[in-house]
Amino acid sequence: MPNTKNKIKICLLGSGFGSITVLTTLKKHLRTDHDNVNIQLISDQDYFLFTPLLHEVATGEIKAENIVYPVEKLKEKHFDFIFTKTKVKEICPDKRSVITEVGDFEYDYLVVALGSTSNFYGNELLQQKTIEIKSLKDAEKIRAKITEELEQADKENNIEETQARCTFVIVGGGATGVEFSGGLSGLIADLLKRRKNLTKEQIKIYLLEMRDNLLGELGNKDFSLKALDYLKLLNIEVLTAHKLVDFDGEIAKIGDLKTGKQFTLKTNTIVWTAGVKPVKEIESAKLPKDNKGRLLTDKYLSVKGFPEIYALGDNACVEGEDNLTTAQSAIQQGKIVANNLLAKRKLFTFSKKYNYFHQGSLVTVGRKYGLNDLFGVKITGKSGWLIWKIIHLVKMMGTDTKIKVFLDWLLNFVQRKYF
Repeated sequence: MPNTKNKIKICLLGSGFGSITVLTTLKKHLRTDHDNVNIQLISDQDYFLFTPLLHEVATGEIKAENIVYPVEKLKEKHFDFIFTKTKVKEICPDKRSVITEVGDFEYDYLVVALGSTSNFYGNELLQQKTIEIKSLKDAEKIRAKITEELEQADKENNIEETQARCTFVIVGGGATGVEFSGGLSGLIADLLKRRKNLTKEQIKIYLLEMRDNLLGELGNKDFSLKALDYLKLLNIEVLTAHKLVDFDGEIAKIGDLKTGKQFTLKTNTIVWTAGVKPVKEIESAKLPKDNKGRLLTDKYLSVKGFPEIYALGDNACVEGEDNLTTAQSAIQQGKIVANNLLAKRKLFTFSKKYNYFHQGSLVTVGRKYGLNDLFGVKITGKSGWLIWKIIHLVKMMGTDTKIKVFLDWLLNFVQRKYF
């Protein structure tokens, strides 16, 4: 067993896109027995979750277990590193240590990539009564909830209660909200085939967005309009410039941001996809932050005033950047951080600055329609939907997971006769 006493300690926090990219990029250049580097990965989940497909778990397109890649497999395929499954409690930059539920970990270099949590803007009731879509448990809970509501609605004799069970509200018209809304329409169509007393006319799906257009983070008005039109074809009521004001579990209060008027909807199910914020471990860290609670970094992705600490993904506010909360930005940042760690180890001569390069935008709207902008080339419709599938399949980690997801999709193709 190699001696780790005098090794340089690199501590990675989180097992998402950013952190795993740092790990796998380091692997290409390091041989731990010779380079005297000790890598510690700390995360409260022992797998990498392919989050771009999370909404498809919630809407029944794929199985939950097929979009996770165990950390142990990473250890088998890459150089050995130390993994500890635990929750981070506090980052102590003055002591160069991380406090966790199982003890303290010292570091020479720290990479902070703990991800984000849903932002309910201080409304605790909304946090309690709505369902997030941030984890596998969330996705499975959503699918079970929708299935249960329709089962009970099929048996219900009270007209108002039936309508409440058949009314679904999605908050947030970004990519996640749009993709989930379209997928939800398909899931409900499948479930209605097994219900004797329900019809599609009884189903009401609402998508709320505070901005004037959907998919605002893409900055593409054409895509926004196309998504809107296709959602309407799926009988989804899209309410832009509207916000969820309150929800007690039965009555949703919705506000029109242009007129100031409010109205109510009776519903049992609201799914929240509106905005994110840094996890509390970032909020409590004694490190410089922006007004959204993200760690302030220079162009090299090191936290200002702390050259031994790097931040990326949802945890970083990089000077001079738009700071998109996307997988592709986290991956690009992960490669830069790995390069700069290697530069400090003098394996590379120069550190690199991070400059986000937009490779394109990929969004599905329902089970037959996609919106893709790849390096300026726009592809929409069924072709766009198919390309979305292929690109995400290629980007997944592990041949076995790719095969399982492909088989899930293939079964859907055959059963639903998409083409």
